[in-house]
Amino acid sequence: MLEDDGMTRAELHELVDEIPDERLDSVAAFLIEVVEEDEPLTNDDIAGLTESEGDVAAGRIRPMSDVLGELRLSDTRPSGRQGAG
Repeated sequence: MLEDDGMTRAELHELVDEIPDERLDSVAAFLIEVVEEDEPLTNDDIAGLTESEGDVAAGRIRPMSDVLGELRLSDTRPSGRQGAG
């Protein structure tokens, strides 16, 4: 179904029709997230990112694994989040 040119809307609609009812909520949540990802950054977003970059440059940010190691705790976050902190 997926060729070098990508998937057409018609093909995607056909695929959506094949999703089992018990998976519809999770697929819908994923699609909503994908659509909303392309929203432009607000001035507050940019200010927060700038502040975060300053914190990183000043050494005020530490990896979560370092903090957990010092506290002798294990990382219980889902596997997709490990190493992100």
